[in-house]
Amino acid sequence: IITLILLPFLIILIVILFWSWTLRKKVAEKTAELQKELNERKKTEQQLLHEKSLLNSMINTIPDLIFFKNKEGIYIGCNEAFSKFNNMKPEDIIGRNDLSIFSGSKAKEYYETDSNIIKNNQLYRMESWEVNAHGERVLLDTLKVPYTDEDGKPLGIVGVCHDITNRYQTEIDLKKAKER
Repeated sequence: IITLILLPFLIILIVILFWSWTLRKKVAEKTAELQKELNERKKTEQQLLHEKSLLNSMINTIPDLIFFKNKEGIYIGCNEAFSKFNNMKPEDIIGRNDLSIFSGSKAKEYYETDSNIIKNNQLYRMESWEVNAHGERVLLDTLKVPYTDEDGKPLGIVGVCHDITNRYQTEIDLKKAKER
């Protein structure tokens, strides 16, 4: 009688132990797999941080004014030259739009230009006289280009402004010298 009672319990115990062992084995495999994935993710994050730092360093060493906006016209980044030109810190520019940074007419002009760039998904180039933080008039050659997602849909604008005041003055001096 004891054998008849203990035998099923023994079989159930063996089945439970085997099931427990297989579960532990599966959990250990899954844990190892997740740990490997986590390590790869950390490595990728470190690589992205390194690349972002390198990109920021490169952008900030360029003397041209560089800025990026999303398609709503909100600044999502700029280099130090752009922030110094506008006598602001980059943190004071990011998250704002042209209306909160520039005068009404300039802001409206920038907004309309940017809207057309995004609408038509085409680059735009212009030369314009601007006033820097020191009150000096500067001639800027500005190139605005839409940046897109994988499908080619515009996500925003990257702008690069190059100071061509010296070149302009040299051209005037050359014309005057040629006339003389």
